[in-house]
Amino acid sequence: MVQPPLPDNTGMFSDEADVSRSHIYSVSQGAIESAPAPGSDRVRVTVEVDREVLNLIAWLAERQGMSPELALKKAVATAAYIYDITQRQGGKLLVHRKDNTVGEIVFK
Repeated sequence: MVQPPLPDNTGMFSDEADVSRSHIYSVSQGAIESAPAPGSDRVRVTVEVDREVLNLIAWLAERQGMSPELALKKAVATAAYIYDITQRQGGKLLVHRKDNTVGEIVFK
């Protein structure tokens, strides 16, 4: 499995790393569900979120038939992928609607 890019000494990811072509793809293939290897860098984190965010995580988990933990991991990985493609690589995020129109989703 390809490892995600590591932050540089500023805590930011290097512009040389192409996040869209690394670990992010493995999330949809279930790799993120696998148990961590002994001695892995898995860390427990406590984050305060408002009720709306908690409800969205629960909704995503239910819709996708997975645990809230995995739904949150997939959401973060998806956000990183979209950011990399649109902001770092200059790509566009397009949506093809039922009426055959195409729109661009722009993040500001």
